[in-house]
Amino acid sequence: MIAVNPATWPKVNAAGAKAFEDYVTGSAGQQIIAAFGIATLASRCSMRTPARPTARSSRRLRSTMASLADQAQQLFQGLVGTDLVEITLLSLAVSGVATALSLLIGVPIGPGCALAVSEPRARDHRRQHRHGPSAVVVGLVVAFALWRSGPLGDLSLMYTPSAMVVAEVIIATPVILGLTVAALGQLDPRLRLQIMGLGASRWQTVWWLWREARLPLLAALMAGFGSVISEVGAAMMVGGNILHQTRVLTTAIVLDVSRGDFGQAVVLGIVPAGPRVPRQWRAHLGPAARARH
Repeated sequence: MIAVNPATWPKVNAAGAKAFEDYVTGSAGQQIIAAFGIATLASRCSMRTPARPTARSSRRLRSTMASLADQAQQLFQGLVGTDLVEITLLSLAVSGVATALSLLIGVPIGPGCALAVSEPRARDHRRQHRHGPSAVVVGLVVAFALWRSGPLGDLSLMYTPSAMVVAEVIIATPVILGLTVAALGQLDPRLRLQIMGLGASRWQTVWWLWREARLPLLAALMAGFGSVISEVGAAMMVGGNILHQTRVLTTAIVLDVSRGDFGQAVVLGIVPAGPRVPRQWRAHLGPAARARH
């Protein structure tokens, strides 16, 4: 552990860093570090020779599954008293604000781009921007810009929900813009000529084009929201996964898995994945199966 030099970084809490260093290197902190994980992780860290499944291993597997089920049940029973509600609300807030800002950027720019490209190029544009930029690269760039010694370090946005919103806007905007261009580019070119021939202004023409492509635009909205609600790399880099401040569903799942707390990780994973299961199951059903239902 190396403390930061207060002469080089005058804004650092040197006294707090010194107190934390003394605590970690002291006897109390060393006892906690030495005893951490022994009860739950000692058996997992030991090297064993692979063997064929036996009745004993089957009983151990059943016991592990039962333990996970009991833990999940306890988590569901104490849902109100845990941090799950707070983490979920913060995830929805950050992703919702980022998606709304991406809509304000991508949807107004979409008509101009769509009118400038042909339909085949619009389809290519949709394929190229369907997944957006790399979240890890976006997180790296935003972290570099917002770091204390970076060009925007004076804003003090690093490890805040605002930094997460900035990163997620950069991730979602290309997705929404690409799908908007593809949706408007697939409309009949004669529709725009007909609207303008009836005396509509430029903004009225754009409004009617949006109205005709409202369902693909709704799909663009859902795709943009899905690209940021399930993002973990940039959120971990610029948010820091700080409890009660920047911890969202994806970063909390990563933390629980690293601790070996799979029960809570499963519960956190059910929150974003639960509403998608019926829709995906419905999509996988064939026409005959949907007709029977």
